[in-house]
Amino acid sequence: MPRSRSGTVLKLPNGRLQAVITLADGSRRRLPVFPKGTSEAFARDRAQFLSQMAAKDGVAGRKSVPVKEAARTGETWWKDFLAHRQKLGLTDVGGAYRTHLQPILDKHPADIQTADCERLRDALDAKVARGETSAKTGFNAWTVWTTAMKAAAGLWKKDKPKLLKVRDGDPCVGVAPPDMFDAKDLQWLTPKEFLKVMNCDEIPAASRAIYALAIYLFPRAGELCALAWADFDFDSRLVRIHHAIGEDGALKKTKTGNKGIRRFVIEPNLMPLLRAMHARTGGQGPVVSLPHRKWWAVRLRQHLKLAGVTRAELFATDQTSKRLRFHDLRSTGLTWLAIRGEDTLKIQQRAGHSSFETTQKYIRTAEAVGEAIGDVFPEIPKSLIDQFNRSDVSQLFEMIVEAPGIEPGSARRPINLRSRA
Repeated sequence: MPRSRSGTVLKLPNGRLQAVITLADGSRRRLPVFPKGTSEAFARDRAQFLSQMAAKDGVAGRKSVPVKEAARTGETWWKDFLAHRQKLGLTDVGGAYRTHLQPILDKHPADIQTADCERLRDALDAKVARGETSAKTGFNAWTVWTTAMKAAAGLWKKDKPKLLKVRDGDPCVGVAPPDMFDAKDLQWLTPKEFLKVMNCDEIPAASRAIYALAIYLFPRAGELCALAWADFDFDSRLVRIHHAIGEDGALKKTKTGNKGIRRFVIEPNLMPLLRAMHARTGGQGPVVSLPHRKWWAVRLRQHLKLAGVTRAELFATDQTSKRLRFHDLRSTGLTWLAIRGEDTLKIQQRAGHSSFETTQKYIRTAEAVGEAIGDVFPEIPKSLIDQFNRSDVSQLFEMIVEAPGIEPGSARRPINLRSRA
């Protein structure tokens, strides 16, 4: 006597139940998922009833037609990887993936072999050799790739539950990275050039204060935007850098440092300016206010020319050097620390560098120029500090920017925007 068919009840990952019944020809069919809250006993009774009815009525399954499996790509996995980074507040690397990695190697991480990683590395080197990207950009893209492969292998410390794991073993192990050599020198300001900017009344006082803070506090641009007065301890002369504003405008933890926090003593010659700025705002609101970051470097170079700083390397990118960027103000301060002979670990801590190699480049620059550039971290001119103490200072904060949507420098006549305190 044939065994009575009872069907099967499956419990899905979301907790809901689904019945699987056996048809008259022996094939099996999944039924629609039961509503949320259905008891297991009811589901089993329903599965048994439908299995017996199918056998009695001679219900047969459709002839299965093999379906060709679609080619597996890495795009879905990378979406999860990028979303996980965003959830942790890490730097958005989606642009690096789409620009430098996906066009070269669009495979699912589970299918990646060591030879694929070597091919990617060689392709990045070739892009640098053709002048399509910089060595640093290529190396940064490679860092994104190696981090992703660690995550795919369940070896990334920022994914302890191993939600992104899809393979065993890291395919990048033993693969040499792209060439990091970049013959182009990065720029920094000398103390004399800095003082020319600080003494130039044609440059808005707010802009000059921003440049001073960027050099004397060594913040990254996003960290400078996130600085609040609560981060300063004027009695102990300490500053704490622990937040940054991302390109999406969201507040996040800093990139590196002691769990994202850096605390150090403020340069004494910056204190009078900070006190004047604090008094003017009453310690309320952000310390500085910057326009859209696409104009930061352009305005900085415009202000250098207004101040009579005309050193050619600051304004031109050629085979040997890159023109000055806003980020190079931070580099200026770190280079000054090295010139002053500060301990390497102190420089690394104030900069928030995770590796000693990054800090070393400032030391090499300092060894090359020695003390020939003059005293570093000079006094901020009293004329600038006094402007923050004036009652009528609205005209001092006038900022000239190009009309929205127009590339910097392309507008025939700039639009003057006045920011009121």
